[in-house]
Amino acid sequence: MRILIADDEAPARRKLRRYLPQDEILEAGGGWEAVRMIETAKPDLVLLDIQMPDLTGLEVLEKVQHRPAVIFVTAYDEHAISAFEAQALDYLLKPVAERRLIRAIERVKRLTRKYPRHLENEGKLIPLADVSWAEAARNYVVLHAGETHIVRSSLDAIVGKLDPDQFTRISRSHVINLSFVEAIEPLAHGERRVRLRDGTELTWTRRYRNGRE
Repeated sequence: MRILIADDEAPARRKLRRYLPQDEILEAGGGWEAVRMIETAKPDLVLLDIQMPDLTGLEVLEKVQHRPAVIFVTAYDEHAISAFEAQALDYLLKPVAERRLIRAIERVKRLTRKYPRHLENEGKLIPLADVSWAEAARNYVVLHAGETHIVRSSLDAIVGKLDPDQFTRISRSHVINLSFVEAIEPLAHGERRVRLRDGTELTWTRRYRNGRE
């Protein structure tokens, strides 16, 4: 597992690194550096501090397109609700006990093993966390992930590989990544208009709402 430790205090980073000798470890000493490394290195997990001098950990998550698993590691307990609203998988208070950290990371590994994190297409790995939405196109599926990927598959087959906590099917032809949703607005007959962060607007049909709201 590729893990990014984002903390402005070098001793804190060194301590966490000692606990994780078997993993590929990257380090960021501030919020903007964390943003750059998340987008370029695409880590599987980020151990993210809340209070950093340039950006807070929560602001880091607002600025990235790639969506790794996140565990907040912080000295401040008052941000826990905001952290979980940002879909953090855990919230650890400093000083972190080694056993507590390892247990949290093992939980992340179990969750990420269940569903693939990448989809292979013509020898290229597409990070599923980067896919904002997908659409059926006859015998193909078009994945929108910053750039467009055309995959020879049915939408049903693609949906079967996706984490239902992250992706949901909103119509016969469309699947969205919930992390990219900016707004949901009511339409007639129980349907919804879904607006994504890139401005894309799709219709969530009544048939496929499935109790998501």
